[in-house]
Amino acid sequence: MLLAMVRFLVAAWLTGFWSATCLVLSPFGARRAWVFVRPRWGRAVMRTLAIDWHTQSAERITRPAIYVCNHQSFLDVVLLPAMLPPETVFIAKKEIRKVPLFGPAFAAGGAVLIDRANPRGAIESIREG
Repeated sequence: MLLAMVRFLVAAWLTGFWSATCLVLSPFGARRAWVFVRPRWGRAVMRTLAIDWHTQSAERITRPAIYVCNHQSFLDVVLLPAMLPPETVFIAKKEIRKVPLFGPAFAAGGAVLIDRANPRGAIESIREG
């Protein structure tokens, strides 16, 4: 139990560190900063939590694709940035911007933030993204 708590705290610290790094690098290109940070952050957190994962058939993705998370756990928030191609654009609810450090870094990196209370506006945001 203590080891799990320590791992969680280290993972939270890593999230803050990499989010701050992304924000510091953003003036030099926000999208490039996010592409640089996100796999390093995701992989570091997955290692810290001692979660082993493998990607199969990634080479078969040769055209645009849509990846959908069901958020049955918080791990997909970390795993997808660790494993998806660099050109992937993320879509999330606009409230994520309120998460300290991570939210602004995520938004600065080119994520499409949608207002779920405004379906037409959300669709327009996705089209623009």
